[in-house]
Amino acid sequence: MIPWQKLNDTTFFMVEDTSRDINCWVEAHYGIDYVLIKVDSEQILNLLNSHFGISEFASNYLYYKNANFSAKSIKLSSIFFASFFIVTSILTLTEKYTYFALMLIFIIGCSNYLFKLIATIFNLCETSNQKVDYSKLNEPIYTILLPVFEESAVIGQLIESVKSLDYPKSKLDVKLLVESDDQETLAAIEKYTLPQYFEVIKVPHSLPRTKAKSCNYAMSFARGKYAVIYDADDKPDPLQLKKALIEFNKGDDKLACVQAKLNYYNCDYNFLTKSFSLEYMNWFQYLLPGFQKMNMPIPLGGSSNHFSVKILKEVFFWDAYSVTEDADLGLRLAQMGYKTRMIDSETLEESPIAVFAWIKQRARWIKGYMQTYIVHLKNIKSLYKHTGFKGILLLNLFVGSAAFIFFTTPFLLLSLILTKVLNELFLYYFVVVYVTNLILLVIAVKQQKMPFYFYIVSIFFPVYSLLRSIAAFLALWEFILYPERWNKTQHGLWNKSNQNL
Repeated sequence: MIPWQKLNDTTFFMVEDTSRDINCWVEAHYGIDYVLIKVDSEQILNLLNSHFGISEFASNYLYYKNANFSAKSIKLSSIFFASFFIVTSILTLTEKYTYFALMLIFIIGCSNYLFKLIATIFNLCETSNQKVDYSKLNEPIYTILLPVFEESAVIGQLIESVKSLDYPKSKLDVKLLVESDDQETLAAIEKYTLPQYFEVIKVPHSLPRTKAKSCNYAMSFARGKYAVIYDADDKPDPLQLKKALIEFNKGDDKLACVQAKLNYYNCDYNFLTKSFSLEYMNWFQYLLPGFQKMNMPIPLGGSSNHFSVKILKEVFFWDAYSVTEDADLGLRLAQMGYKTRMIDSETLEESPIAVFAWIKQRARWIKGYMQTYIVHLKNIKSLYKHTGFKGILLLNLFVGSAAFIFFTTPFLLLSLILTKVLNELFLYYFVVVYVTNLILLVIAVKQQKMPFYFYIVSIFFPVYSLLRSIAAFLALWEFILYPERWNKTQHGLWNKSNQNL
C-alpha cells in the first residue's frame, strides 16, 4: 500500500489488497477520513518509480555519488587502453620494433605468472576445518537476490535450490528479479507455487540492462541485514547462509563481504567443461584464498557473495555500467577500507558446454576486467592509501595484465615464427611456465581428490588456454563499441542434452 493523494481532509491510498489489519493501521496513523483504492502491485511500483526514480537510482546512483568509481565515465580511457593492446601487438610483427614489443610482453607475462604462482603457493597447504555449532546462531533476516533473464529452462531448479537452504524460512527475504519484458521467464515462474518468503520483482526496462542494475533496483525493497546473490543455475550448499553468518559474527565492523567458492556440477561433460572446472578450482581454492592470506583485495566471483547491507549502502551498491560488477565491487570495498573473506562453502553452477557460448561468457569477463582496471587505476591513490603496495600489485599484475596477455599471445607466437627474434628466450619461458603450471595443477587435483581424468586435462590445459585469446579479441571489440553489453550465458543446455541422451 502507498499514500497517493490528499483531497481536503481525505487521504487516498493505493492498496494491493484490503483487510481489517490495513484498515486498523490506516485509522491509527491517518484517522478515519480515508479511501482505499484497490490496484495491482505493478501500479504501485510504477507510482514509486515515477515519484522516487528507482530505475534512475538503479542505473546511476554510483555515478552520481562518485563518478570516478563508475565505468560510465571511462569511455575515452577505454580507447587509449585498447590502442595500447593493438599497437603493441602490431609492433611484434614489424622489423624495427619487434624486440621492444616482445620484451614488453615478456615482462608483463612473467610478472602476471609469477604473481599468480606466489598466490597459489601461499594457499597450497590445506587448513583444518573446525566444527561449528549452528544451533546457537541468532539468525537475522537474510535477503537473497536472484537476478534472472531468459531463464525459463532452469527457474524450477533455482526455486528448489533456494527452498533447500537450511535457514529459518520466516527470516528469508527472497527477491526473484525478472526484467518486465521477459515474458517467457515470467510465464515459467507462474507455473510454480512460490513460498510466502519469495517476492517476484519486475525490473522496469531501462539501460544499461545488466545484472548489477537489477540488483540495485531490488535493494530498494530488501529487508535483510545481509544479502547474497545467486545466479539462475546455482545450487548452493544448504548451510551456506549460516556459514556466512558465522564469518560475519567473527569479523569486525569492517568486514563487508563473504565469498563462497564456486564449481561446476557438469564438469565431466566434455573437455571444455573439464578444463573450465579445473580453472575454477584453481581460482576459488587457491588464488582467491591466496590473496586473502597475503592481505590483498579480493576480486569477487559473480555469485555467492554475501554482503553486509549497511556497508553495501555506504559503498553505493553495484556499478550498473560494469559487466563484472563483482570484481569491481571487491576492489571498491578494499579501496574504501573494507574487508572480504572466503568461506569453506561451495555453490555449484552449470558450465557452458559449447565453445561459442564459453567464448561469449569469457569475452564479457575479460571486458569487465578491462573496465575494472581503468576505473581503479583512476583511483590508484585511494587504493594505495587503504591497501598499500599490495593493492597496486594486484590491480596491475592480476586485473590489468590478464587481458593484455590473452590478446597478445597469438601475435607473440606469430612473431616468433616470422621474425625469429628472442626465440630461445621464449622457448625457455614457455617450457618453464608449462611445467610449473602442470606441477601445480597435478598437486591441486590430488589435494582436492578430483577424478583421474583431470590429470589428463592438466596435460592439455594450454589448448584450453588458447581459447581465451579468441575471447580477448571479441572482448576488445566490444570494449570499444559496446562496453555495457551483457553477453548472456544460456543455461539449461546441459539438462536438455542429458534428456536427449
